[in-house]
Amino acid sequence: MEELKNKLKEKTANLTFRVRGIYASLGGKSAPLYQKALANKKKILIGFIAAMVLAGIGASSFYLLKWWKYRNESPTFSAIRKGELAATGAVGSKVIMGDLEITLLDTMEGTYHPLEVDENFKRVPPRGYFGAQVMIFNTAYNEKEFLLFGLTDDLGNQYERDKEIDFYVDGARDFGPAREIYPRTIRGGDIGSEKVYLLFPAIDPGAKKLQLIVMSETQNKKAVFDIER
Repeated sequence: MEELKNKLKEKTANLTFRVRGIYASLGGKSAPLYQKALANKKKILIGFIAAMVLAGIGASSFYLLKWWKYRNESPTFSAIRKGELAATGAVGSKVIMGDLEITLLDTMEGTYHPLEVDENFKRVPPRGYFGAQVMIFNTAYNEKEFLLFGLTDDLGNQYERDKEIDFYVDGARDFGPAREIYPRTIRGGDIGSEKVYLLFPAIDPGAKKLQLIVMSETQNKKAVFDIER
């Protein structure tokens, strides 16, 4: 009986030794694998963080550049830029934009002599101007339209109307300060012997192409007319 007990203890001891050996062997092999997986996780995490940082920098740069580009933009051109392009035309053409029929009849450029004086009380030099003769018909029966106008050139310049120019220019009348055009009403064209123009300050001498923009705030849409100089 005592001999049987001793043999059983011996076998148990041998089995325990073998199990510990196998566990140690497996543990020794899995440790590098675990460390490698941990290192890969760290690399993946670092790569993910780097990608998020770069994406954030890219988005911030995009909006910063956009803000910088339009930082000095007037409210008129800010609204025009957001309008949906609905029609395009050229000098002499008529376009349809919703209930509006818009015709760019003609353009002109010239100079005028302002009454202003400089610090030495001498008349300031002549100034240039640009005029676009438009005719706009609101064909609607009920809807009133509110209009915005702008002029740009191929050099990136933006020009807003100067309603005081018509005081100095014979035979030309400004389109008028009122922004609204009532239903079944025509504005622009000719009034008696005078032609009605959208008048703008002098265009940059280096500009070769212009674009006249007529926007309806009612529709949030715009028509663009290409003009060659």
